[in-house]
Amino acid sequence: MENQLNIFFTIDENYIQHFTVTLTSILENNKDLSIRVFVIHDLKKISILNRASNFIKKRYGVTLELYSLNPKLFEEFKITDHVSKATYFRLLLTEIIPNDVNYGLFIDSDIVVTGPLRYFSQINFDNSCNSNSLFAVKDDDIVNVKRLNSLGFETMKYFNAGVMYINLKAWRNEKAPQHLIQIAEEFKQELLWWDQDVLNMFFYDKWSPLPFVYNAFALQEKMPNLPVVIHYTGSFKPWDYNNNHPYRYLYFKYLKITPYKFYNPFFYTYKKRIVGKIKKIFNVKNKQ
Repeated sequence: MENQLNIFFTIDENYIQHFTVTLTSILENNKDLSIRVFVIHDLKKISILNRASNFIKKRYGVTLELYSLNPKLFEEFKITDHVSKATYFRLLLTEIIPNDVNYGLFIDSDIVVTGPLRYFSQINFDNSCNSNSLFAVKDDDIVNVKRLNSLGFETMKYFNAGVMYINLKAWRNEKAPQHLIQIAEEFKQELLWWDQDVLNMFFYDKWSPLPFVYNAFALQEKMPNLPVVIHYTGSFKPWDYNNNHPYRYLYFKYLKITPYKFYNPFFYTYKKRIVGKIKKIFNVKNKQ
């Protein structure tokens, strides 16, 4: 139905605040939609989500549907300071999301939504898009295409996986998770953009483009018209101190609505730098 939308998130402990901001921005701007929220996580203590889930339930009447994954999954895959194991969880969506859910919007937690998402609820894979497994915004950097070509994949275009409208029915029919995990394991040393590379490798000829306004990423300046979805890509995020993203203020606009409104970016960034230095010191000692 056109007034219903399933939304999928994957989070870890470090992104609970940012996930709450993303979801708040969605619900604030889509009060006419019936939204079902699925959250895939690897949290050791589910209680640390209580603050966020209670807020969302009280303010918007939406109950988070929580699904846990074994934290040992993807232990050997490439992880960085701003990419955790949780980013790989989207490869297993059809293994986790109930079988009666056939379509839905996957969205990263470093995003704010500024307007209606009804566009997605009106996409009908069954009628005109049955050959597609997903919709996503094209990344015009030809370097990514050439890089995957060099690994033996005949892709001619590349998409950003931060926002995907997914045909879960097609994923199940294609047994996508098995293939995705196989590719991830085989090429784990060559992956540059982690699970995004894996998704592009497998779905290279099974996706269609979305308008850029539904995943406006890598922005250096404001656009003539405010995008519907703003994606804060890169390791330097709007919640970091002195970040200069042109739409940084929107993160804090929605943050102020949430229980995390007293967050201080200066102390957060200072703490992160100290922790990073300590990790480097221990890594050096371990290598000696």
